[in-house]
Amino acid sequence: MSQAFSNIVKAQRSFTEPGVIVSYTQQSGAFNMLAGGAPEVKIGHYDQYVYQHMIEVRSAATANQAAANVMPNATFRTSYGSVPTYLLRSRAQYDHHEASAASSWNVNLADAKRLAAYQGIFQAARNGLLFGFTPSNGEGLLNAPITAVSIPPDADNHTTLSTMNAPYLFDFFLKTIQDVRKRVLNVGQGVPTKVVVVSTQDIIGFLEASVVDLTSYQRIGSGVNTIKGSITDVNDWNGVDVEWHVDDNLQGQGAGGTDAIFVIVPELAPQGKSPVSTNIFAEKLQPSDSGTARQYFGSDTPMEFTAPLSGGVVDIVYEQRMTPGWMVRPKAATLVSVKYQ
Repeated sequence: MSQAFSNIVKAQRSFTEPGVIVSYTQQSGAFNMLAGGAPEVKIGHYDQYVYQHMIEVRSAATANQAAANVMPNATFRTSYGSVPTYLLRSRAQYDHHEASAASSWNVNLADAKRLAAYQGIFQAARNGLLFGFTPSNGEGLLNAPITAVSIPPDADNHTTLSTMNAPYLFDFFLKTIQDVRKRVLNVGQGVPTKVVVVSTQDIIGFLEASVVDLTSYQRIGSGVNTIKGSITDVNDWNGVDVEWHVDDNLQGQGAGGTDAIFVIVPELAPQGKSPVSTNIFAEKLQPSDSGTARQYFGSDTPMEFTAPLSGGVVDIVYEQRMTPGWMVRPKAATLVSVKYQ
């Protein structure tokens, strides 16, 4: 057990700022790709697998002026998917000497150890969401059988995002978002829906800073907008809420070592109302689930198990059970690959 908080030598007459400058890590936006915008706390601490039932219907009817004696029967195709759970664990050990030393740095050691353990588990949860805990088994959203595309070179044959023409990228992302919506039957329904775009700071920052000129896009009134702002506005006109989030772990995760941009509809929106519903089976059959991407947790925060050790040492084990990211409706996402620069 190493001693992290050393003794401090200070001048006798001095002032010490009570606040501590702590190291920052990036707040991941990857969890916003999940249904509900967060992992679902549903599984038990000792559950080993999560199962999802699936049902498809093939319906038909005859049309005759007289009553037909031979009539078709609806057919059902049932299946189920499964994903394993994993137990993530971290440990903290300290004694009263270390706790006393930490207090001279104005740090509550018990809180510091606990929060550091939480952060380690939550960062591992993010990795499991994106890449899975056993990627070779197809775990993680990036390893799911989703649509994958690369941004083609623009008219000037630029192949990296940072050199591509802004109107070209504006048009590409509009079509990409519409293509995802089309695959989940959302286009033309007149029902608000949410699309989430997640990529690196470099890519999202470039889309925030690059301006689309007036020949390609003009806001209501006057003026221009950035690529990101233009995409958000045009989709908003159609009732589509586009959210933008960052996670630098997507750097180098696209095809051939390029950077990845994840475009997803996290939850299916209800389709438009009609006096005769050609989608009544999905609308009315209950219970049904509209989520497209999921991750399950056994608890909101890690569980703590404390035990005393010899010499006055406290040993705390933190653990939390969870699944990797699970793309239950692969049609609802597109993975875009492009090299930033």
